[in-house]
Amino acid sequence: MKRLALTQNKLLKEGKITPAQYKMVMENMKNNVQSLDSAVKSFAPAYKRDIDRLAKDEMGFEEQINKEKLFKYGNLENKTLIINADGNFVFTDLDQNGNPIADPSRMMGVGVLNQGIQAIKPKFDVRKSLDDAFASIGEVTKILRAGGIESETSVLNNENYTKVRDSVIDSIVEDREKLVETMGGYYGGYTPVFDKSKAGGKNIYFDPSGNALPTDEQKKEIREKLKSEFDSRVKIDRKGTAVFAPREKKDDDEEDLGFTALYETFIPGAGGLQVAEDAIMAVGSDIDDVDELNRVLRRIDPNIKAQAVDGPGTSNQIIISATGVSPITINEDDDNALLDAVDQVRRQLYDAGLGSTPSGGATGGSGGGILD
Repeated sequence: MKRLALTQNKLLKEGKITPAQYKMVMENMKNNVQSLDSAVKSFAPAYKRDIDRLAKDEMGFEEQINKEKLFKYGNLENKTLIINADGNFVFTDLDQNGNPIADPSRMMGVGVLNQGIQAIKPKFDVRKSLDDAFASIGEVTKILRAGGIESETSVLNNENYTKVRDSVIDSIVEDREKLVETMGGYYGGYTPVFDKSKAGGKNIYFDPSGNALPTDEQKKEIREKLKSEFDSRVKIDRKGTAVFAPREKKDDDEEDLGFTALYETFIPGAGGLQVAEDAIMAVGSDIDDVDELNRVLRRIDPNIKAQAVDGPGTSNQIIISATGVSPITINEDDDNALLDAVDQVRRQLYDAGLGSTPSGGATGGSGGGILD
């Protein structure tokens, strides 16, 4: 930094830069020193604060991804600090030979780091938004009831109902932040990518500023999912009246714990994976909760899914399966068997080269399971 100041002073005296340019560089250095000092002092408290927020499900999907990237710069083992000619400080990764990597995607400005780790972004509560919307549709049922309702289909095709439904869906899908949280935090199964050419499908592109930018096809997909969720909650009671069934919730519902790779980044080892087990146990193995169970499983491993088996002449069972491995069938209301089944399917995926590395032995054994 001293060398840069001397160089700038020399250039000013030689008339190679203007006084305004000299002043800008000096101001940048002063501001970056302050930002670096602030980042160092606030890093540990901010880290602890965000660990707590993550565990309480108070951090949205987009913020999780950005905080994961920011907090990686708290480990300076493979990084160095560069002072640019304009006076700005930048952290950058080092290659295997210890040389700075000249790749903007591998760099982090000190000012950006300082502001980012201290920032808190309110999480959009998708579930509450939808539940509130369903509650408001009660007014629509009065209109429909007056006209006489014979089936769910007559409700779904009613103009009053579709207007309310589509208006709520538009308010989510057309708002970038709400859309991103609905994709990554509510439905799950999406992976952040930083190369725009890889955007689409289950990949959400994050631009250099940390903004997640869903594609038009992804917006269309979420719109259809929300539409299906609305329509699936239209029921006809015994009197032939249209009602809007509330989404079943448990008092200890931990399904939306924000289980992502970030949790394991924050809490290496068993801690992060314990959240997965807690989330599964919160939903349980009731055959009526298979949709909720699948949402949890998608966060643990998008390859794994649960399928309900019921009907005349059959026992109520749940099949845990994944493409390329043998399915496992359990009886409903057996939560321990459910954990074992998920553990075994993950292990089969790993053995087949299709899944993540398991962390131990079978669930319930002395070595702990994949979910332990």
